[in-house]
Amino acid sequence: MLLRHGDADRAIVVGVESSLHPAFIQSFRRLGVLAAPGEPCRPMDRNRGGFLLSEAAAAVCLERRPAKPGEIVLDGYALGGDASHLTRSNPQAETLKYCLARVVAGRAVDLIHAHATGTITNDPAELAAIDATVATVADQPRRPLLYSHKGAIGHSMGASGLVATVLNVIGHQTG
Repeated sequence: MLLRHGDADRAIVVGVESSLHPAFIQSFRRLGVLAAPGEPCRPMDRNRGGFLLSEAAAAVCLERRPAKPGEIVLDGYALGGDASHLTRSNPQAETLKYCLARVVAGRAVDLIHAHATGTITNDPAELAAIDATVATVADQPRRPLLYSHKGAIGHSMGASGLVATVLNVIGHQTG
Protein backbone atom coordinates (compact mmCIF):
# COMPACT_ATOMS: atom_id res chain seq x y z
CA MET A 1 0.00 0.00 0.00
CA LEU A 2 2.91 2.34 0.70
CA LEU A 3 4.20 1.76 -2.83
CA ARG A 4 0.80 2.07 -4.47
CA HIS A 5 0.12 5.39 -2.73
CA GLY A 6 3.58 6.80 -3.51
CA ASP A 7 4.76 6.92 0.11
CA ALA A 8 7.73 4.66 -0.74
CA ASP A 9 9.58 3.67 -3.90
CA ARG A 10 11.11 0.48 -2.51
CA ALA A 11 10.12 -1.75 0.40
CA ILE A 12 11.94 -4.72 1.89
CA VAL A 13 9.39 -7.19 3.28
CA VAL A 14 10.64 -9.84 5.72
CA GLY A 15 8.85 -12.73 7.40
CA VAL A 16 10.55 -14.78 10.11
CA GLU A 17 9.28 -17.47 12.46
CA SER A 18 11.02 -19.49 15.13
CA SER A 19 8.44 -21.29 17.25
CA LEU A 20 10.08 -24.67 17.84
CA HIS A 21 10.18 -24.13 21.58
CA PRO A 22 8.68 -26.91 23.73
CA ALA A 23 6.08 -24.50 25.16
CA PHE A 24 4.81 -23.58 21.68
CA ILE A 25 4.85 -27.18 20.51
CA GLN A 26 2.89 -28.35 23.56
CA SER A 27 0.39 -25.51 23.12
CA PHE A 28 -0.32 -26.53 19.53
CA ARG A 29 -0.44 -30.20 20.54
CA ARG A 30 -3.08 -29.39 23.19
CA LEU A 31 -5.11 -27.52 20.58
CA GLY A 32 -5.11 -30.73 18.52
CA VAL A 33 -3.73 -29.13 15.37
CA LEU A 34 -0.39 -30.96 15.08
CA ALA A 35 0.12 -34.15 13.10
CA ALA A 36 0.81 -37.19 15.27
CA PRO A 37 4.50 -37.85 15.98
CA GLY A 38 6.08 -39.54 12.97
CA GLU A 39 3.16 -38.64 10.69
CA PRO A 40 3.52 -36.21 7.77
CA CYS A 41 1.45 -33.11 7.15
CA ARG A 42 -1.14 -33.90 4.47
CA PRO A 43 -2.76 -30.63 3.34
CA MET A 44 -6.19 -31.08 1.71
CA ASP A 45 -5.96 -34.88 2.07
CA ARG A 46 -8.81 -37.02 3.39
CA ASN A 47 -6.32 -38.52 5.86
CA ARG A 48 -5.02 -35.19 7.14
CA GLY A 49 -4.18 -35.09 10.79
CA GLY A 50 -2.63 -31.70 11.41
CA PHE A 51 0.42 -29.66 10.58
CA LEU A 52 4.11 -29.81 11.42
CA LEU A 53 5.77 -26.73 12.89
CA SER A 54 8.76 -25.33 11.06
CA GLU A 55 11.12 -22.41 11.23
CA ALA A 56 11.55 -20.22 8.19
CA ALA A 57 12.55 -16.83 6.93
CA ALA A 58 11.83 -15.12 3.64
CA ALA A 59 12.37 -11.66 2.18
CA VAL A 60 11.31 -9.79 -0.94
CA CYS A 61 12.05 -6.38 -2.35
CA LEU A 62 9.07 -4.58 -3.83
CA GLU A 63 9.61 -1.58 -6.09
CA ARG A 64 7.30 1.04 -7.52
CA ARG A 65 8.35 1.26 -11.17
CA PRO A 66 7.37 -0.20 -14.53
CA ALA A 67 8.12 -3.91 -14.72
CA LYS A 68 10.94 -5.16 -16.91
CA PRO A 69 10.27 -8.15 -19.18
CA GLY A 70 10.16 -11.37 -17.16
CA GLU A 71 9.69 -9.67 -13.79
CA ILE A 72 6.91 -10.67 -11.43
CA VAL A 73 4.17 -8.06 -11.03
CA LEU A 74 1.93 -7.79 -7.99
CA ASP A 75 -1.39 -6.90 -9.55
CA GLY A 76 -3.75 -7.27 -6.63
CA TYR A 77 -4.12 -7.90 -2.95
CA ALA A 78 -6.84 -8.05 -0.34
CA LEU A 79 -6.84 -7.66 3.41
CA GLY A 80 -9.27 -9.19 5.84
CA GLY A 81 -9.64 -10.18 9.46
CA ASP A 82 -11.58 -13.04 10.99
CA ALA A 83 -12.23 -12.69 14.70
CA SER A 84 -14.96 -15.33 14.91
CA HIS A 85 -12.97 -17.69 17.19
CA LEU A 86 -9.79 -17.58 19.24
CA THR A 87 -7.97 -20.43 17.46
CA ARG A 88 -9.70 -21.08 14.13
CA SER A 89 -11.28 -19.20 11.28
CA ASN A 90 -14.97 -18.92 10.58
CA PRO A 91 -16.28 -22.28 9.23
CA GLN A 92 -18.17 -20.43 6.46
CA ALA A 93 -14.92 -18.67 5.48
CA GLU A 94 -16.62 -15.36 4.62
CA THR A 95 -13.40 -13.37 4.98
CA LEU A 96 -11.45 -15.76 2.77
CA LYS A 97 -14.23 -15.74 0.16
CA TYR A 98 -14.13 -11.94 0.15
CA CYS A 99 -10.33 -11.82 -0.23
CA LEU A 100 -10.30 -14.44 -2.99
CA ALA A 101 -13.11 -12.75 -4.92
CA ARG A 102 -11.36 -9.37 -4.66
CA VAL A 103 -7.99 -10.66 -5.88
CA VAL A 104 -9.34 -12.98 -8.58
CA ALA A 105 -11.78 -10.29 -9.79
CA GLY A 106 -13.51 -12.69 -12.17
CA ARG A 107 -10.29 -13.68 -13.97
CA ALA A 108 -9.36 -17.28 -14.77
CA VAL A 109 -6.82 -18.83 -12.40
CA ASP A 110 -4.64 -21.82 -13.23
CA LEU A 111 -2.81 -22.36 -9.91
CA ILE A 112 -3.74 -21.79 -6.27
CA HIS A 113 -1.15 -21.87 -3.52
CA ALA A 114 -3.47 -22.65 -0.62
CA HIS A 115 -2.80 -21.94 3.03
CA ALA A 116 -3.81 -25.60 3.58
CA THR A 117 -2.65 -26.37 7.10
CA GLY A 118 -3.64 -30.03 7.02
CA THR A 119 -6.10 -29.54 9.88
CA ILE A 120 -9.69 -30.73 9.98
CA THR A 121 -11.02 -27.23 10.73
CA ASN A 122 -9.05 -25.19 8.16
CA ASP A 123 -8.82 -27.31 5.04
CA PRO A 124 -12.55 -27.98 4.42
CA ALA A 125 -13.46 -24.31 4.94
CA GLU A 126 -10.61 -23.13 2.72
CA LEU A 127 -11.49 -25.61 -0.03
CA ALA A 128 -15.16 -24.56 0.09
CA ALA A 129 -14.13 -20.90 -0.21
CA ILE A 130 -11.94 -21.71 -3.21
CA ASP A 131 -14.77 -23.67 -4.82
CA ALA A 132 -17.21 -20.82 -4.19
CA THR A 133 -15.00 -18.08 -5.64
CA VAL A 134 -12.06 -19.19 -7.77
CA ALA A 135 -13.19 -22.51 -9.22
CA THR A 136 -16.48 -21.03 -10.44
CA VAL A 137 -15.08 -18.23 -12.62
CA ALA A 138 -17.23 -18.26 -15.77
CA ASP A 139 -14.50 -18.42 -18.44
CA GLN A 140 -12.26 -20.79 -16.48
CA PRO A 141 -10.90 -23.29 -19.06
CA ARG A 142 -10.28 -25.94 -16.36
CA ARG A 143 -10.26 -26.30 -12.61
CA PRO A 144 -7.15 -24.65 -11.15
CA LEU A 145 -4.35 -26.77 -9.73
CA LEU A 146 -4.12 -26.62 -5.94
CA TYR A 147 -1.04 -27.07 -3.79
CA SER A 148 0.49 -26.08 -0.48
CA HIS A 149 4.12 -26.03 0.59
CA LYS A 150 3.26 -27.15 4.12
CA GLY A 151 3.40 -30.84 3.20
CA ALA A 152 7.06 -30.35 2.27
CA ILE A 153 8.40 -27.85 4.81
CA GLY A 154 5.72 -27.58 7.50
CA HIS A 155 3.85 -24.55 8.80
CA SER A 156 6.16 -21.66 9.57
CA MET A 157 3.31 -19.76 11.20
CA GLY A 158 3.91 -16.01 10.84
CA ALA A 159 6.41 -16.48 7.99
CA SER A 160 4.24 -18.87 5.95
CA GLY A 161 2.57 -16.21 3.80
CA LEU A 162 5.84 -14.67 2.66
CA VAL A 163 7.43 -18.11 2.25
CA ALA A 164 4.51 -18.96 -0.07
CA THR A 165 5.08 -15.73 -2.00
CA VAL A 166 8.79 -16.47 -2.49
CA LEU A 167 8.04 -20.04 -3.59
CA ASN A 168 5.49 -18.73 -6.11
CA VAL A 169 7.97 -16.20 -7.52
CA ILE A 170 10.61 -18.94 -7.88
CA GLY A 171 8.02 -21.17 -9.55
CA HIS A 172 7.12 -18.46 -12.06
CA GLN A 173 10.76 -17.68 -12.76
CA THR A 174 11.73 -21.32 -13.34
CA GLY A 175 8.50 -22.56 -14.93
